[in-house]
Amino acid sequence: MTEEQDKQGAGMKERDAGGSRRYLDLDEEQVISIHGWAIRGVEECFESGMPRYAHTVGLHQRGLSELIVVGLPYQMAGNFLNAVAHAQAEAAAAGGTPGTGPLLMPGLSRRFYMLEVSDEQAMRYAPGAYERGEGKASFMQMCWSDRAGRFPWDKGFDTGWGEQPLLGIEPGLVH
Repeated sequence: MTEEQDKQGAGMKERDAGGSRRYLDLDEEQVISIHGWAIRGVEECFESGMPRYAHTVGLHQRGLSELIVVGLPYQMAGNFLNAVAHAQAEAAAAGGTPGTGPLLMPGLSRRFYMLEVSDEQAMRYAPGAYERGEGKASFMQMCWSDRAGRFPWDKGFDTGWGEQPLLGIEPGLVH
């Protein structure tokens, strides 16, 4: 991770689930203005049964999908989100179009699979980003692999860090 990426990680804010909608704080707006996105994280919420998760806020304004990662420790999730957001922003600037499917990120300790997130799950896991996008933003879940390279839909997947529910349709299943 570069020093610049590490500074962007300073924009990550931990939030409690609390069940209420959260709106952007001024400092998040400043982070988005400076870096193009911010990271929000929520620890496990036993009341709602939701696992810990983190997501981006602001990528939609750059023409990119907002990103959600579920089940990872907060700092790790933020680091992965920032690394992938950087790569997608650079690809888009070079004329590329990030999409669904396997994602290989040199230097990251896990493999990822980008899975399209349903609107219902986007509203549940990233309400602030959903509202900010006025219902027009798209969302992708960064599904992470276990140490053996297996994903949640693979036999023998090791949850390791925690639960990782899928927020969209499992790869290979018919819509």
